[in-house]
Amino acid sequence: MFRPYRTLATVLAASAFLAGCSGSDEPKTAAPAAPAGAPSSAAPADSAPGATPPVDIVKGADLQAFAFAMPAPKGAQAGGSWQEPLPNQEGNEFVNYIDTSKKGYLSVKLIDCRIPVVQANRQSFGQCTRPPTGKIKGYPSATLDDDPAYPARVVVAGRVTVLVDVWVGFEQFTGKDVENFIASLDLARLAKM
Repeated sequence: MFRPYRTLATVLAASAFLAGCSGSDEPKTAAPAAPAGAPSSAAPADSAPGATPPVDIVKGADLQAFAFAMPAPKGAQAGGSWQEPLPNQEGNEFVNYIDTSKKGYLSVKLIDCRIPVVQANRQSFGQCTRPPTGKIKGYPSATLDDDPAYPARVVVAGRVTVLVDVWVGFEQFTGKDVENFIASLDLARLAKM
């Protein structure tokens, strides 16, 4: 049974919790210039009370640059773009692929599951605790639901967990399509962050 509302609601709630209020209703649609050289991984993280973050949290700017460079999903209207509904943070990026008519297709969450808010609220971040059930390009992957027809997928590339979910109204995009989309990403680059 197709149940995108559950994962999308969880991702949106988690993103809202992680990002707080953005102060702007306009999403970003262009990535900043990529940093010279290899992505840097040393970055402080926003701390949850009493939590000591690892010193090597994946930089939000690196995740953002990766997200804005992702290809459009197969079957999406031409001219769309990856947009941030909330500002990124260290170890956390969330984007949606939106077309020119404001129709959504995919949501992608890139998260370093070691950030304090995840550690303090692990039950809210199922993508960080789901046991792998397969591999995509050699990286551990899992469905986000016990129903294999459910299209959301998770893959872990190094310190970054990637959650890809399908918007309501784009039901023709199957779990296999999500896996193919993930396989089209430069997971080796992501794993080096």
